[in-house]
Amino acid sequence: MSDTRKQIEGGDRYAETMGGGDGMRGMSFFGSGVTSSKMIGTNINTETNDKKWLINASYMYSTSNNNVEETKNKTTMMSDTSSLYNNEAGKENTVTSGHNFNSEIEYTPSESTSFIFRPYLKFGDGSFDQSNNFQTIRDLDSTNRGYSLSFGDNESQQIGGSLLYRQRLGKPGRTMTIRLKYDHSHNVVDGYNNSETNYFENNVIDSTYTIDQKYHQVQKENTISVRASYTEPLGKNYFLQGTYNYSYAKNETEKYTYNYNKVSHEYSDLDSVYTNDYTGDFISQRAEIDLRKQEDKYNFMFGFSVQPSTTKSNGRGRDTTYNVVNFAPSARLDYRFSDTKFLSIWYQGKTGQPSLNQLLPIADNSNPLVVTEGNDRLNPSFNHDLSIDYRTNNKKNMSWFGLMADASYTKDNIINQKVYTDDGVLHNKYVNSDKGIYDFSARVMFNSRIAKSDFSVSSFFTSGYGNSVSYVSSKGKYVENETKTLNLRESLRLQYRADNLELMAGGDVSYKNAWYSVSSIDDIATWTNSIRGSVNWTFLKNFNISSDIRYTFYRGYSSGYGDAQTIWNASISKSFLHDAFTFKVAVYDMLDNAKSTYRTTTENYVQDVSNNTLGRYVMFTLTYRFGKFGGQGGMRMGPAGGPGGIRGHSGRGPR
Repeated sequence: MSDTRKQIEGGDRYAETMGGGDGMRGMSFFGSGVTSSKMIGTNINTETNDKKWLINASYMYSTSNNNVEETKNKTTMMSDTSSLYNNEAGKENTVTSGHNFNSEIEYTPSESTSFIFRPYLKFGDGSFDQSNNFQTIRDLDSTNRGYSLSFGDNESQQIGGSLLYRQRLGKPGRTMTIRLKYDHSHNVVDGYNNSETNYFENNVIDSTYTIDQKYHQVQKENTISVRASYTEPLGKNYFLQGTYNYSYAKNETEKYTYNYNKVSHEYSDLDSVYTNDYTGDFISQRAEIDLRKQEDKYNFMFGFSVQPSTTKSNGRGRDTTYNVVNFAPSARLDYRFSDTKFLSIWYQGKTGQPSLNQLLPIADNSNPLVVTEGNDRLNPSFNHDLSIDYRTNNKKNMSWFGLMADASYTKDNIINQKVYTDDGVLHNKYVNSDKGIYDFSARVMFNSRIAKSDFSVSSFFTSGYGNSVSYVSSKGKYVENETKTLNLRESLRLQYRADNLELMAGGDVSYKNAWYSVSSIDDIATWTNSIRGSVNWTFLKNFNISSDIRYTFYRGYSSGYGDAQTIWNASISKSFLHDAFTFKVAVYDMLDNAKSTYRTTTENYVQDVSNNTLGRYVMFTLTYRFGKFGGQGGMRMGPAGGPGGIRGHSGRGPR
């Protein structure tokens, strides 16, 4: 019996490392957790004496280790007005390492011609390990209970680049641009998937289902695109621009899954349900013509585009081909009322390609409670976007005001079709929505000095309202569930700034709510509120003390997920040798009280999640400023801050 097999049989084993590079593996259902990382790199910049050639090259090696400990409390609304209550507690560990090479070569043979070539190469590897314990309750009775384990290794490579050619064609304003782009990725995953789920009938175990599998998965993706544009001046500051985009993507995936054979003690039994070869081709085109006008006070553009797309797929012995043609106008207006008032309005329509996971007709059962399968018959979605941006400032009063709003409407959006079995397992498949998906958001920002004092007040308000759709089935009947969500947030600050002292006091209020068409549940609203303050004091010319504190309290979360917390950070620093060096000692989360808690309200479920955080730690930072670049300070060594955001010295190194 192999060591790997012994590890799986442990049942409660938590590995020390997990998933890597830019590779692909089974779906992760964990949050952010705590990450430790290391990196080292270098870059080179040079140019020829005649300045016709500019060359930049860089290399970076990085490693990271991410550990997550997470608990979840989830309420799922069913199509028959009943609900599922699911509790989970799990751990995940991910280890990644990778090499990253980038370069930019610019060649300018004349004032009217230029070429820019940007190649890159990335490769890396890693490992992943997940373990999870779960329980589902329906109508006060246990439905299922069990555990799942998933671990393995992965490798990834990416190579590609772009070439940009720009040419002026004699007449002022007459230009031509061509861009070619190519990307290739190759990812390999070797993993193990093990779970045991007990199903209950009248709170007594009725049956047990186990999964013990090994899988090998290879994914290749090649993308090539070309964009050509031509601009012709028409006189009186009018310009006519024609643009053509062509993009071709080919995806190839092979996944072989083997069940454990108890007789041979090997993973030798091919599982046809979770095994497949898949090839997908996606062709997207966009032909657009725009009329533009440029003036001192305003610019505007009106255009029209035709966007045909073709999706071809081959998997599970069937070939499918879908052709879609979308038509969309585009427009933009930039208007400057004065030196202090500006308005911009922009609209565009665009086609969205389904992701590989959404297309791939291979079920993923790494989470025994949620089995997800792609759909190779998906159509591309089409999105309409509208944005408005208005800004004004008053230099005399040192005030600033900004209003930004966005709206979007998506046709044929890719959504989830969910089937819940009597034992509480979700079988999810991606489909196109028959109903339009919309989203509205707005941001209002204001900052002003109070009279002629050293005090100022600032406000930042954000809001969002939108819908999502899913199809939910229970006991063989599909019901369309529309979820409408509302998010509101206000941040208010009062600040005092003198030569050597900065003080801040403020608060934040965040409100979230959701409404589900399949349920009358009305206790989903949550409030996240915080009160905060900070001080930054420089004394004796080269000493600095900085501290900030934030108290956060919650309303509306599940029991155990809304505990209040106080985060207090502080630092002291000293500059020496004519301010060339700065040494700083900072303590983050001094009370060791940090928590990560949030609520997800989407589709047909409400979920509260709690993650582990880094907690209290001390950081020593040494900064050396060896020159000035673009009016900024020198290169800074060490991170800028931790939880709560102590501000470090900002700096910018050489390009």
